[in-house]
Amino acid sequence: MCRIIRLFENITRATSLAALLIMVFVVVLQVTARYVFRRPVGWTEEIALATMIWITFFGSFLAFVEKKHMRISLLYSVLKPSLQRSVLVAGDFFVIILNVYVIHYGLLFAGAFRNLSSPYLGIPMFYQYMIIPIAAFLWIIYLIFEIIEILRNSDYWYYLEEAGGPIGISRKDSEQEHNG
Repeated sequence: MCRIIRLFENITRATSLAALLIMVFVVVLQVTARYVFRRPVGWTEEIALATMIWITFFGSFLAFVEKKHMRISLLYSVLKPSLQRSVLVAGDFFVIILNVYVIHYGLLFAGAFRNLSSPYLGIPMFYQYMIIPIAAFLWIIYLIFEIIEILRNSDYWYYLEEAGGPIGISRKDSEQEHNG
């Protein structure tokens, strides 16, 4: 895969880890302050919610990159190997189209919160919800590079198998099934 994708993946992974650590810290602080000291800290809830939203969408992207998302493989597994590549490309193209809609409506959604700020910290809610179009954009970039790799590299099957594969059967199994 391209260095750009690896860079996005590493930045996303580091940001997710930082957000997770922050979320754990503020939740522990919140629980301790509320139940031990009987003095709740209001801003911790805002930070915990924001980090949870970012972790969710970045985690979705990372799961997709690592081929951990569910794919329906019934149709794929019964096709001849020559058609399987076309199905992979068509599926990726469909997800690109879906993510274009997610970007469009994600920007509208985040824009709806443009004039609202969080009560304690005063952070514009727009920034909290911008993760929606950002994650969709990352998916599109990744999918474009994946389509290029599928079309360019006939051994892309092995890459999919190493990553856990979308199909659950190997290229050899599929070829043997259709050849004899």
